[in-house]
Amino acid sequence: MRSNRINAPTPADVVEEASAWAIGGGIITFVLFPFVLPILLLTAAFVIPFLLAGLAIALVVGLAAAPILLLRHLRRRSAVSRRSTSASRFGLRPVRRAG
Repeated sequence: MRSNRINAPTPADVVEEASAWAIGGGIITFVLFPFVLPILLLTAAFVIPFLLAGLAIALVVGLAAAPILLLRHLRRRSAVSRRSTSASRFGLRPVRRAG
């Protein structure tokens, strides 16, 4: 008759398994170390053109948006000054908005 009970690992088994994994990881790291620098350089060389394209697009969008934002700011500023002068004619104080 068989028992359905699973034996829990002993602390020695846990240490043995952990050391086996650590040694395996160390071996893989040691073997792959010479490839790290070339992989990093190739990755940087691959990513830099995409970063430059993104910066160029952001510059074009910023240059296109700047005049629009400037006009909106000037209109808003002139509307506030118009409101304050018309309110002062009637003896009213301008209302300041929060924000």
